[in-house]
Amino acid sequence: MEKANLDKLSAGTSHHDPTQWVNQEILEPFNVDVFSQEFEPRKGALIMSTPRVSLICVQMEDLGRTETDSSLSQFVESSQLLTFSHENASANKPVAFEYREFVKGFRIPDDLCQKIYETRYVRHF
Repeated sequence: MEKANLDKLSAGTSHHDPTQWVNQEILEPFNVDVFSQEFEPRKGALIMSTPRVSLICVQMEDLGRTETDSSLSQFVESSQLLTFSHENASANKPVAFEYREFVKGFRIPDDLCQKIYETRYVRHF
């Protein structure tokens, strides 16, 4: 299974270059360029608005952090701070052991990892 997943990551698909997905799903239909504004990691989120659409980019690993929750509250125009918890975390599921073992053993080849880190998406966010 690991070989099949690595083949998907290294093929010329949107998995190989996430900016393809960003362009196809955000830029083309909504004319919102998520790369046109600086993403500040300490905030954990970026809110962008056009006359047609509002969009929030969130670092999912930061859900539950005050700064990120504050940005989400602002985005939905809530006067109360929205808070998030990790309800669907693999560590809390019956497959927790298998998941931890998979993560411990899964290795992305150095050359593929370098390609991923060089993408515009990773460098921006």
